[in-house]
Amino acid sequence: MDLELERQKLRRAAIRSVLYSVYPSPMGEGLIFSSIGRDLTPTHHNLREALIYLRDRKQVNITRRGGISIVGLSADGLDRVESSEDFNPARARQSRMLRLRVLQALSWGGSELMGNALIRAALREDTDLDLSDPALERSLAYLEARGLCAREENLSRILPDGTDYLAGEGADITGVTRPTDWS
Repeated sequence: MDLELERQKLRRAAIRSVLYSVYPSPMGEGLIFSSIGRDLTPTHHNLREALIYLRDRKQVNITRRGGISIVGLSADGLDRVESSEDFNPARARQSRMLRLRVLQALSWGGSELMGNALIRAALREDTDLDLSDPALERSLAYLEARGLCAREENLSRILPDGTDYLAGEGADITGVTRPTDWS
């Protein structure tokens, strides 16, 4: 067994997991470094190598602000976390269903912008879904990253790709439950 290869895999998974916990917000490298076990990331160089790998795999986005690297999980990275063996499958299903229902609520608004309160009102009968502002923000950020909705300040609207997805004509998207028989 190549222990260093295993450490690298676990380090990347830990980075994705830490970023998932704050999605859609980004984190600085220092905070990521302090959030990962010392056995996985003994040096900042190891962390940087892992971040570059994840960036090249399009699982994280890295930007610079005032000389500091800010890292955010991408939609691909989010899908990777939710598809991992360690992630609770019921939680993944719940998140994917919420994204589908939010997209459907946006479709009811047509081209009009909708805020979280209006989305929550449209989905009030979905008592099994978490309709809190943080959960809605996570869903909307994901839908925006996948090109299914557009966001302007704190308001959202469906895009043509979102309409196509609901009609069953869009591309398969791992992070959104596939619609069946909308009538």
